[in-house]
Amino acid sequence: MSSLWLIIKIILFILLLLVIVVSCLLFIVCIAPIRYHILFEKYEEIVYHFRISFLRWISVDVVFEEGVQHVRIKVFGYSFSPKYSKTHPKESHESHENHESHERIDRYAKEAEPVQSDVKAIKTRKHPRTHFTAIGKKLLDQRFWSLTGNILKVFKKLLHCIKPYDLYFDIVIGRDNPADTGELIAQLALLYPWYYRYGMIQGNYEEAGFWGELKARGKFRLITVVKIISFLVVNQETRNYLILLLKSGGED
Repeated sequence: MSSLWLIIKIILFILLLLVIVVSCLLFIVCIAPIRYHILFEKYEEIVYHFRISFLRWISVDVVFEEGVQHVRIKVFGYSFSPKYSKTHPKESHESHENHESHERIDRYAKEAEPVQSDVKAIKTRKHPRTHFTAIGKKLLDQRFWSLTGNILKVFKKLLHCIKPYDLYFDIVIGRDNPADTGELIAQLALLYPWYYRYGMIQGNYEEAGFWGELKARGKFRLITVVKIISFLVVNQETRNYLILLLKSGGED
């Protein structure tokens, strides 16, 4: 009996230890910041680099350079790159022919169906006016606009949560006519008080095009994102109306 009780104690201790470890890991995941870095350039070619990292243990890098995209995932010091399967031209041609043959078979099968199926489909088809009526009722419903306002609030808070703390851009714009370029730069100069802290916009009066670079760095916490999104779930009125919309959509 004593040995059985000792085994139960050991099992309970191990379970308690696992609960503590999992709780600590979840706490770290929710509290620790997730950092991101974005680099986009367009001069002779388009180049971009996106990096997202968590506690310097886990990171994902997406690099596009010389027309080729590379992805590297690093987990606890071990890095690997997903391999993309490349289809041989001959195999792709054969698969295309097989796809066309399957399409012909399906088309012939559909043409061979009895006409009664088409008549039944026409009878069961709903008139488009009923859909417009349902949409009109939803637009006139005050709960719809309340839901829209709540979604916009959540979206605004999410943007504020993940906005970069470091942002820089250098943009050069050119149009076909130098006069049109000057007019565009003059119009953009009206926005100078809002963007001068982050970068500059210049005009190219010799060539039409768009060039420049964009750099951004930021961080956010997962618990903040969950807290913002949970507002739509916690709000009873919003939750009930979402369920009603999903049910009405399923019935349609």
